[in-house]
Amino acid sequence: MRFSSINIKFLSFTITALSIIILYGCERLTIPVNDNNLIPPAVPSGLSLYYASDGVVILHWFENKDPDILGYNIYRRINKTNFELISFTANNYFYDDSLGYSENYYYKISAVNTSKMESYPTDSVLAQPINRYKPAQPRYLSINARNWQGNLSVYLRWQPNYEYDIKQYNIYRGMTADFTVSGSSFVGSTGNFFFEDKTPLQIGITYFYKITAVDKGDLISTPSEPVNDIIYPIAGMLSPANGSQIDYLPVFKIKTLPYPAVYKIIVQSNEYSGEIWSQTIQSDLLNDTLSVDFYYYGLDYGTSYYWRVLTYSPNGSEVNSISNFYSFILKPQNGY
Repeated sequence: MRFSSINIKFLSFTITALSIIILYGCERLTIPVNDNNLIPPAVPSGLSLYYASDGVVILHWFENKDPDILGYNIYRRINKTNFELISFTANNYFYDDSLGYSENYYYKISAVNTSKMESYPTDSVLAQPINRYKPAQPRYLSINARNWQGNLSVYLRWQPNYEYDIKQYNIYRGMTADFTVSGSSFVGSTGNFFFEDKTPLQIGITYFYKITAVDKGDLISTPSEPVNDIIYPIAGMLSPANGSQIDYLPVFKIKTLPYPAVYKIIVQSNEYSGEIWSQTIQSDLLNDTLSVDFYYYGLDYGTSYYWRVLTYSPNGSEVNSISNFYSFILKPQNGY
């Protein structure tokens, strides 16, 4: 009987296969794969709850030893809901914030390698970020009393608290530095880190302010250190008078306040913008006349210009009082 080359190759393959079956019995034949990129990472180990309080959860785990680890997927479920992928991190810790105090949060993680293959997830850990601690004392409170063209207010600003569960800040006002924070001194609240007090105020009165931080569980911080400021009157604008026509470059004359202050005189080409000159003067003159020469030679004859006075109190760099604008015209000379 003649055998073709195909039959001989098939017979050889059959004998080899039978030999393998006889040698290894009925076990499945496996072919080793040396491509590590096709092997998913090991399951991360050591997942634990590092912190859970006041709406914040911090998780921690051991770094995977796999050389091609890209990072970790974070899964979370709330109470009896399903797990959802909420984040990815290259770190071996995770910070979850703005959570509910009364909810049960379950977390598990998986490792992801550079080939985007993902490990099996870890067992889950439970976190209950209940409301335990009152917020930190608000810091760096600043104040700016304002009399801006007759509108009185006090503007406050502070550094936002670092806690993620802050609901609001309460603002309190008193007449002395040691005033009591209470319902009678309460003037308002805000979810921002600034506040403008527009409740009835008086010129020449020193007002003191404190603020407290309130979290979503209504725990209240220690009051901030007090700050204070005085609402200044508007400086009297004596010369040039409003609507006046003058022969020469003006000498600005203002009536000083009953307090030491910094004065800034501004000249503009219109009532809204176009500042062409300004001069700042520190003066301790009280209820007196302050004269300031105008050194600017670019005025056009017959054109209206506008001037005003800003004042600054010693405890801040922001404007305290702002006058209205007065206009003046430089009269033409020698027929021009």
